[in-house]
Amino acid sequence: MDPRRMAASAARHHGVLLPVLLDEQGVTARQRQYRVATGEWRRLPNGIHVVAAVPETFEMLATAALAALPGAALSHDAAGRLHDLDLVDPAVHLTVVPGGTNRIRGAVVHQARLDPCDLTRRKGCPVTTLDRTLVDLGATLGRNALQRCVEDQLVGRSTTFPRLEQTFVRLARPGRPESHASGPCSPTSTAGHRRSRSSRRCSNGCSSAMAPRFRSARRRSSGLPRSGVGSMRGTRGTR
Repeated sequence: MDPRRMAASAARHHGVLLPVLLDEQGVTARQRQYRVATGEWRRLPNGIHVVAAVPETFEMLATAALAALPGAALSHDAAGRLHDLDLVDPAVHLTVVPGGTNRIRGAVVHQARLDPCDLTRRKGCPVTTLDRTLVDLGATLGRNALQRCVEDQLVGRSTTFPRLEQTFVRLARPGRPESHASGPCSPTSTAGHRRSRSSRRCSNGCSSAMAPRFRSARRRSSGLPRSGVGSMRGTRGTR
C-alpha cells in the first residue's frame, strides 16, 4: 500500500477513497475496518470510505455516490448545482441507463437513456449537460423554480431555446401517454407545431407543461423587461 498515492487520490476526489484504488493497493476488508475503527477513515452508508479528517461536502457525497454506482452520471438537481443553477435540494441525484441498479443509500437514482451528447464533466465528475439537466429538472422542480432556472440560463447566454427544445424532442418517445404527475416538460415546439397531448412523453420521466415557461423565458431573453417570475403569464403555483 502506497500511503502517498492514496492521499493524493483522496485529495483529488474530495476526500473519497475510490474502491478501485483500494483494490489496486491491496487494502483488505479487515484493513479498511481497522482504519474506520481507529477514526482514520469513515464508511458512508453506501459503503464508500472517505478520509475522516476531510469535511463532508456535496462534492464528497456526489463523488462517493458515483463510486458506488459505476456508469452513473450526476443529474437533475445535483447536475444543476455543478452547472451553478440556483437550487436548494441537497440530495445527490444520479441517472443510470434502464435495467441497472436503481437503489443506493444516500442518493436518488433515476433510470433513463444517457446519450453521449448529454454527458460532460464538471469538477471531475460525469454530469449531464446543461440542456439535458434543464429538461430533466422539468420532472423534479416546481413551475416557478424551473422557469427561473431556464430564464437565467437564456439571459446569461449559457444556452438557447432551440437547443433546449431540440434536447427535449430528442428525448421524447412517441406513443406513450403523458403523466402530469411525473413533472413538467413540453409537447409544443418553438415553431408553434403542436404535438398531441397523449402522443409524446419524455423518456426521462418528464411530462407536459414546460412550453409556456420556455416561451416566456425566450421573450425575456430577447430583451423584454425583467419582472417577477410569479407574475409572468403561465406560472400558477409551484407545481
